[in-house]
Amino acid sequence: MQDKKWIFGLITLLIISFMGLTFGKAFLARPFEEDPKIIFYYSYACPHCKTVEEYMDESGIREKISIVEKEVSTSQQNVNDLYEKAGKCGIDVINEGLPVPVLWNDGTCHIGDVDIINHLKSINQ
Repeated sequence: MQDKKWIFGLITLLIISFMGLTFGKAFLARPFEEDPKIIFYYSYACPHCKTVEEYMDESGIREKISIVEKEVSTSQQNVNDLYEKAGKCGIDVINEGLPVPVLWNDGTCHIGDVDIINHLKSINQ
């Protein structure tokens, strides 16, 4: 009787170990989504946004630095994301409205074309 319990325990342990290895590998193989380090929030109708886009085109900065670009006038998800980032920067979006253009860089907000372009120039050196 003891031998049967010991064999059953060993088989159970092997099955659990196999399942752990199988599911563990599947979990570890999943790519982790990282929060993009630099995000540019803009609107199609915003002239200051266009100024930043023109700078990025002329300077070729998109090829040198990874920048995620999120258009806010057609995407509620992008608006929600900008609200979240603006809140982290202490921007009062309720009283001040939703600002664009905004450049989120690793926890810091840069607002307006001049501030954004100056910041991009500083990290592009």
